[in-house]
Amino acid sequence: GLLTKLNYEFTAFLRKFDFHHDLSISVANAAKNDPLLRIFVDVLVMAREQAQQEKTEVAFLLCFTALECLFVDSPSEPIARTLGRRLGALQSLSHDVPFRNTVRDIQQLYDTRSQFAHKAKPIESEALDRLFSLCVLAYPTAVQASLGMQLRCSEADGESEHWIGKWRKILDYV
Repeated sequence: GLLTKLNYEFTAFLRKFDFHHDLSISVANAAKNDPLLRIFVDVLVMAREQAQQEKTEVAFLLCFTALECLFVDSPSEPIARTLGRRLGALQSLSHDVPFRNTVRDIQQLYDTRSQFAHKAKPIESEALDRLFSLCVLAYPTAVQASLGMQLRCSEADGESEHWIGKWRKILDYV
């Protein structure tokens, strides 16, 4: 069913990051057991399907939705700034990409989204590729954070705070 599809879709992601087999099993279980990771995966799978059908704009909007569920706390937050700041921290730490470059890239991608949403300006496939690559970056890192923080939360203080809140705070601190 859907879990099989999920595993198939993200096998390529796992290979890109050279994860061990045990971690790939944990990745599938984390997505299955955590509501936010599950939403991220479901939405990203839908985005991939839309892209394969050459529905670039729909796929682009879905990729932003997927990123928002991992990186944005509430609808009242400035989405582009929050995504840029948190993804910038993530990329600068994990891929040695300058923070400012990611912030600028997210702002440009969000402007592209806005141009489509408010003026029906078509979205180029290159923009979708850039955004999808950020999703690819975010997912394994979020899973690792989820697994590590869930373990620490359950050992230290029970279920006092969902892992995602702690992860976002760490990204804000960096």
